[in-house]
Amino acid sequence: MTTRDEAKVRTAREAIGRLAGDFWSIYADQIDLRIAPDHAHSYTTSRCEERLVVEASTAANLVAGLTSYLETHGYGHFGRNGAWSRVPHSLELPGAAVHGDSRCRYRYVNNFTVAGYTSPYWQWTDWEREIDIWASAGINLALVTTGAEALWLDLLMRFGYSEHEALSWIALPGHQPWQWLGNLTGNGDGTSRELVEKRAEMGARILDRLDELGIEAALPGFCGNVPEDFAQRNPGCDIKSQGQWRGFDRPAWLDPRSDAFAAAAAAYYESQKQRFGLRRCQATDILHEGGNDDYPLGVAASAITQAMRQHHPDYLWITQAWQNNPRDAVLSSIDTSHVLILDLKGTQWHRRDWHGAAWAWSILPNYGGRLGLFGALPAVADFPALVDNPGAEDLRGTAYMAEGTDTNPVLWSMFADASWSAAPIDVTGWVADYAKRRYGQDHPRARQAWLGLLSTVYRSQHGMPGGADSILTAVPSLDAAASSPAAPHYLPYPAEALEVAWRDLLAARNALGDVDAFHHDLVDVTRQVFSNRARTLLPLLKTAYASADARRFSSLRYQFLELFEVLEPVLATRAEFMLGTWIEKARTLASTSEEADTLEREARTLVTNWGTTREQHDWLRGYANREWAGLISTLYRPRWEAYLDSLAVSLDSGQPAETIDFFAFTKRWIDELRPVAASPIGDPIAAARAAHHALPYFEGLP
Repeated sequence: MTTRDEAKVRTAREAIGRLAGDFWSIYADQIDLRIAPDHAHSYTTSRCEERLVVEASTAANLVAGLTSYLETHGYGHFGRNGAWSRVPHSLELPGAAVHGDSRCRYRYVNNFTVAGYTSPYWQWTDWEREIDIWASAGINLALVTTGAEALWLDLLMRFGYSEHEALSWIALPGHQPWQWLGNLTGNGDGTSRELVEKRAEMGARILDRLDELGIEAALPGFCGNVPEDFAQRNPGCDIKSQGQWRGFDRPAWLDPRSDAFAAAAAAYYESQKQRFGLRRCQATDILHEGGNDDYPLGVAASAITQAMRQHHPDYLWITQAWQNNPRDAVLSSIDTSHVLILDLKGTQWHRRDWHGAAWAWSILPNYGGRLGLFGALPAVADFPALVDNPGAEDLRGTAYMAEGTDTNPVLWSMFADASWSAAPIDVTGWVADYAKRRYGQDHPRARQAWLGLLSTVYRSQHGMPGGADSILTAVPSLDAAASSPAAPHYLPYPAEALEVAWRDLLAARNALGDVDAFHHDLVDVTRQVFSNRARTLLPLLKTAYASADARRFSSLRYQFLELFEVLEPVLATRAEFMLGTWIEKARTLASTSEEADTLEREARTLVTNWGTTREQHDWLRGYANREWAGLISTLYRPRWEAYLDSLAVSLDSGQPAETIDFFAFTKRWIDELRPVAASPIGDPIAAARAAHHALPYFEGLP
């Protein structure tokens, strides 16, 4: 074995050790990891005497091979977003070799928005776990935006801006994804040099680990977005204003036909090389979600790709099939053999001419990282059939494009398996098996619960990504049907059917009570049940108010507000369902107490008002809403209580109800920085049982 191969094996062993814990420490000597150069997109597990042999070409694929083996033979499970790993108690050796072969050149992960809705404040322990999970799924291409602000700081200071001016233009971490997409610029006080350099160091560390594992990185590319006053600092430049996006000022667009564009692009990529090494994959969109398109887009595309080519001869431009992009004028003007298109919803490939460009079938299972149980497991299970579709000749990959990755972990597992499967997956059998490996035993009620989830929340891709969100988190109104303007107004399944699955899951509590993943799932399903129950109560409140039935309105008001009271202690048992966890990570990233307050305000804003002005709020309010402990008790319940109290006063007085400014209400909550708990408290099973006992007292469903 060469020194390089030894390094790959060592990296794989370290990743498996972090994922598998005690299992690896016991059985590592019985597992032989080998580098096989001919296994470019495959792995093989076999038996050699009394040892398990795993062969693959990269460290990541070695991890994926062992993961697949443990899941299929020993019913192990490496879960996302928490300590949900579960490994078998013994090592069962195979009777015959098993070959896993991905028919996809690219197995891609990360929407730009993940860096806002999930990971803007992550520390290394968070990133290390995430990267290990990518490896376990066989990911081989990942978007990394952490630290990209350093490239813009370098660029702007080279082109006439002071450090303070450049930092003011750069958004805070939670909003940066939309700056790299060309939707907004620094909103408020900007960032700090200390924060920029800290995140650049983290970005370099992430990239180093990806390199070790053999996972290629894509970085945000340069397409010409600059500050509005760039031409004033650089006479002779021509820029085009791009207007607004959802109430935010867009960056201007530097004319790609100019020498200034070439010079700025060269400076950007030189900074990228110096800070993060030579990277061939560049992810950027032209005119994402609008903008001024009266430039010749073909000329712009040629200039963008020319800059990429000068940076790396074998460049790969990664762009998103979203709304009108990528436009025909762009693709018809460039060499599409260097393009990878991410078909975000997996629906545009059969009705668009992409001029021979490679594309990746994607799923976009949520907007904003909202927590609703939702997903299209049958559609994902059928993906392997698409590879042989006569109209899909240019299909080269899969892409997991959730806007936030800390929801619905079953979707991630199915997507990973489908990316490696040679044939469509039997979704019913797979889900039953998923429950077995996730919990460590084939419990009949747990299996039945998951089949119930499959027939309801995971049945189909209905409506917008993420499905219906929670009206508990909505701006209060008797007509509320969604929290976010970008959410459906109704459930795609009977609410009572989900309650059946919930009771099945509760029935498995004695056998599975010590399984961490079971705790998570029980809390998540309980959350969804109570979210659904709010949809049955609100119309009753509306009817009581319209009929001026003050007594009935009072009873229903109590029941509606009690939903918050029952739900809060359930959510508080798990760190991933707590506002305090989100805030603590944001504050930990800061270098000063003042910066910690700034980052906390941003963290609070992103999951509530989203922006800082009324116009931004009107477009994006509740887009990233979260049913989190701390948010439920300190914001959502008080908002609904104030609103329902105003209606009760109106019924008593006969006068119109008070108009409440909920933008200002929420803004005060953001600015107050009221402390919230960051440590879980209580037992998930006990809290879920208490919630179950309380449910009969609520009207709506039998």
